Amino acid sequence: MTAMMAAVSAPKVTSGIEPWYARSRFATADCIEQHRILSRAASMIDAGQLRGTLSETLGTINAANLDIAHQRLASGHTVGKLALVGWDN
Repeated sequence: MTAMMAAVSAPKVTSGIEPWYARSRFATADCIEQHRILSRAASMIDAGQLRGTLSETLGTINAANLDIAHQRLASGHTVGKLALVGWDN
């Protein structure tokens, strides 16, 4: 594997706000289009034509679960997305 291929295929951790909410955030003239797109996506999900890539939820956001997630991603054998949800109290 070349260095370029290794960089492209390396596990990544991302977090962000999806750009498809820009229409409502900025109250654009074509804001209704966001409704149409999300309604179509919901219909496709309901019909089984579209599915997410989430493979496992590891629990709340804490040091132990972050370590588990990091180990799994670093192994190079993770298929799909891992999620940590919420915070410990």
